[in-house]
Amino acid sequence: MSASSGAMIDPFRHNSWATIRLLRFCRDLQSSALDRSAPGTYGTIRQTLAHLVGSEERLALIVEGTPRREGPDVFTSLDDLIQRQAILAERWDRLLDPPPHPERPVEIPEGQRRRLVRLGTVLAQVVAHGNEHRTHVCTVLGTYGIDPPAIDGWAYGNWLRTHRQGSPAREAF
Repeated sequence: MSASSGAMIDPFRHNSWATIRLLRFCRDLQSSALDRSAPGTYGTIRQTLAHLVGSEERLALIVEGTPRREGPDVFTSLDDLIQRQAILAERWDRLLDPPPHPERPVEIPEGQRRRLVRLGTVLAQVVAHGNEHRTHVCTVLGTYGIDPPAIDGWAYGNWLRTHRQGSPAREAF
């Protein structure tokens, strides 16, 4: 992996690590806690986590140039979401080495039509979307007096120092 691909992949590795860490944290909560929500958030913790992983899978399909599957994000289990996110972590490593050109056009579905957008826009959305919905889950947890895990960039950096050879996918289980 070149230095430029290493710099490109780091936000995606943090994204995967943070999602897996949050999913693992939620796995230890009582089932009723997963049905909680708060004003201004996406929905329940269950709905938000299913949407977070499902949307990232669809965005990866766009980057790959594969037709995007449609349908609702259905919560299966936290273990399933953890496994799917671990697969996404490995997938981003493959998709971003070598780094793709950000100006490459990719198709995104808009109803029955498709629209061309810059690949860089899709990649930015992956990271922004993950941050947004992890924040929603942490807001719900905090609203109910549950301290969420540290999942910011500094916590990721601390994790990297102790797991230098690690990858977010290996953090999954």
